[in-house]
Amino acid sequence: MNLSHDLETILKNNPKQSSATHLFIEKVRPYISNESLPFFPEYTQHSIQHNLEILQTCHELVTKASLEKLSPSDVSALTLAVFLHDIAMHLTEDGFLSLIDPNQTKWNPIAAFHDKPWHIAWFDYLSEAKRWDDRKLISVFGEPEPIKEPPSKTIDFTLRDKLLIGEFIRRNHGRLAHQIALSGIPGAGGNNINLFNDFDSDYSTEQ
Repeated sequence: MNLSHDLETILKNNPKQSSATHLFIEKVRPYISNESLPFFPEYTQHSIQHNLEILQTCHELVTKASLEKLSPSDVSALTLAVFLHDIAMHLTEDGFLSLIDPNQTKWNPIAAFHDKPWHIAWFDYLSEAKRWDDRKLISVFGEPEPIKEPPSKTIDFTLRDKLLIGEFIRRNHGRLAHQIALSGIPGAGGNNINLFNDFDSDYSTEQ
């Protein structure tokens, strides 16, 4: 990972946290290295380099006086936030089916937020989408043909199915990014990639 020299220097003041931050990036790297976004085929690339450029921009917005006050926790939190902010866009087809599977409990709603379970949110979205007018259909698909529910097997997904799912993810990408941070990246068969198990529970405590 190529953090700017200033941010890297600050982060290294806490070797344990620095190591955990770099391990986080290495875990997420394979997931976002593929510039192909299954449900967002027309979007610009959101690869590792894209995230590093955003991090560099964040660094450039920090004044010298403020930079001197940043702690390793600050730099780590900024780095993780940058990599998490668009992580939902990289959701795979298998990951999506796992997310909306009512038998999977890893991505249950966070009680304090009062969100609907993912399979209910998906059902409600489909019900709404079936009532979209021609203008909305054209904005999402480029044509006014009414939608059909996507098939249950990823191999049978059409481009139209993926665009429909992409709109659902776009609406919920903030919530999904938060749950990925807490529960891992959804994968096939309920498997997940835990991104934060290298951090201690006292993550914010400076050593």
